[in-house]
Amino acid sequence: MKKILIIFSLLFLGCKDDPPKPWVLPPQWALKFGFKDDLILKKICGDSNLIFDDSLFSYSENGKEKFFKGWISKNLQNDSFPFVVSEVADIVFLSANDHITTFYLHLPMQKVDTLYIEYERDWEGPNSCSCSMPLKELKLNGKSYIRKTDYDINGIYIFDR
Repeated sequence: MKKILIIFSLLFLGCKDDPPKPWVLPPQWALKFGFKDDLILKKICGDSNLIFDDSLFSYSENGKEKFFKGWISKNLQNDSFPFVVSEVADIVFLSANDHITTFYLHLPMQKVDTLYIEYERDWEGPNSCSCSMPLKELKLNGKSYIRKTDYDINGIYIFDR
């Protein structure tokens, strides 16, 4: 209980009462992307709508490969492709804060894909307690995405694999 009170106090007292201003770009949540050939992800999911994998993504740090989780969703919206999702604390923060831009996608029964991802920290959020991490560049195996859906505020980036 004491921890919750401390966190609440920091959040409440730590922010200036700035007048709200609009985001320059939307706040970035998890990176979502899919493929023009949506059978790739549908086959991996099988009958499930959601597959979690603790080693779906990786990156290299000091010569060692570090893995982290992500998931694959068949997506229940009619207007969208199945997609792969990274945890925001992994790809987005590693890119924006640590300037790591090369990641690897380890889909089951597929070749390893290389993702070039560049996020930038944007301190111009709507108040002094928030910031945005806009996506500056995204490539899969050296190719740019072919389109972006309107799935949510950040969309789903579709690649021709």
